[in-house]
Amino acid sequence: INERKMGFISGDRSQTIILGHCLDDFVSKDSKAKYIVEIVNKLDLRELYSRYSSQGGEAIDPRLQLCTWFFGYTEGVTSTRKLEESCKKHVEFIYISANVQPDHTSLSRFRQKHMDLIPKYFVEIVRMAGKRGLSEFKEIAVDGTKLPSVSSKKKSMRGEEIEYKLRKTEKDIHEYFEKIEKEDNKTEVAKALRKLQKKKEKLERAKELLAKRKEEVKPQSRENHQINIEEPEARMINLGPSKGSFPGYNVQVSTDMKTHLIVSGEVVAEVNDERQFIAQYDNTEKVLGEDKERKYVADGGYNTHDTIEKIEKEGIEGYIGNRRRSRSTEEKIKENRNLSKDDFKYDEEKDLYICPAGKELHLCQTVIEKDRKVRQYKCRECGGCKLKMLCLGKNNKSEERVIRRDEREKYVNEMKRKIESDVGKEMMFKRMTTVEPVIGNIKSNMRNTRFRLKGLAAVNGEFMYMCIAHNLNKLFKMLVRSKTGRSFGLIEHFCYLLILRVGQMLKMRKMGLKFAGI
Repeated sequence: INERKMGFISGDRSQTIILGHCLDDFVSKDSKAKYIVEIVNKLDLRELYSRYSSQGGEAIDPRLQLCTWFFGYTEGVTSTRKLEESCKKHVEFIYISANVQPDHTSLSRFRQKHMDLIPKYFVEIVRMAGKRGLSEFKEIAVDGTKLPSVSSKKKSMRGEEIEYKLRKTEKDIHEYFEKIEKEDNKTEVAKALRKLQKKKEKLERAKELLAKRKEEVKPQSRENHQINIEEPEARMINLGPSKGSFPGYNVQVSTDMKTHLIVSGEVVAEVNDERQFIAQYDNTEKVLGEDKERKYVADGGYNTHDTIEKIEKEGIEGYIGNRRRSRSTEEKIKENRNLSKDDFKYDEEKDLYICPAGKELHLCQTVIEKDRKVRQYKCRECGGCKLKMLCLGKNNKSEERVIRRDEREKYVNEMKRKIESDVGKEMMFKRMTTVEPVIGNIKSNMRNTRFRLKGLAAVNGEFMYMCIAHNLNKLFKMLVRSKTGRSFGLIEHFCYLLILRVGQMLKMRKMGLKFAGI
């Protein structure tokens, strides 16, 4: 049924092809494939079509390619070769691609060449959901996760390893220059020489980027800091002794707490979430439109002085969880571990700190650091204290414990009060039952266990495909329910809520948190 249409290789799903039947007859009218075709037909594809020239050979209709990729991601088929195979064997894939049977090269070229347009289509689809009245998007949960890059961990190196590889490569290049003058078969030698020169360029670029990156990390981490020579933008992510490490990216997701639709997504080359909340807030407001009544919630990984100050000053209705403590003060003392600032209690009325041994730390001076006022509190009774070794540490020669208090900590205290309120507790509970399952769905159910493309720009586009696929699956399920009236029975719904709440209660107890209402 292939035809030449508007300069593109296209197809007609309603054209009769065999025994009086067409492709439409082989796919249910309520199928997801037909729903995705309907959604793509509503997208503004003018810019996509404008990128194609009338010169040269005819290309596969980009609308068909987009439909095929969207459907592939919803089914967890993200490999170009597997997608090509599916478009030849499986009826819904044959339908979505209009039996054009795109090859893996065409699919790969389309995905890479037009990756920058995918965020635009993501926004259009989210706004479609809003226009249909599926949600008012009043409550947004933000969270992050880590996804491995396509590049191998073996290609990640420290500075000294890069220097060694660079010296060895330069030596090999020198030897090949001498060899090319003596050998009769100069073609093979020249080919090997070009390969070595490319390797040298990669190593030199990695060395330069590693030097810049070391300036951003803590001094104690600089010596062992690694960079991936194949994909320098990927960061080495350490999940702990038991889970190991891998080169990858930090994935950020903002989810509507009513529908579980993703309203903002981004991939960043930073190993933690500390600076990501405001970026997600700004992007969500652009996608959905500004709404001062919209509530945002995120876990303690986003809790920084800068973030909380901006939330309070700009009047954002945000709830940021407290940072998790590895151990309580009592556990630290019992296990002879060092005491941190979190183990000291601040008395706001008296403007002083009280240490775990009950001694007071009084204000001694105020200094300016990075245009911020920092108040310093000192204890002058540390000499005979039984917790002296745990409190002062080995490097403290003054035998006086000093606590620094940033002027922005008033905002941190206000956030703690919000989190401990009934509304705050409910928001934190709902966060765990909305955005975390969304991330689990993308990684496990949709089988997106790692990125397939290289570079921050490429993986951002790739992640937008994942977000669109998640949203299309959600929207399709909502459509099916609205047409069939299918819903949980009363008993099933009650059991579902009971299991969900008990599970979250156990999880919160394990984290040392309390939840009112169970």
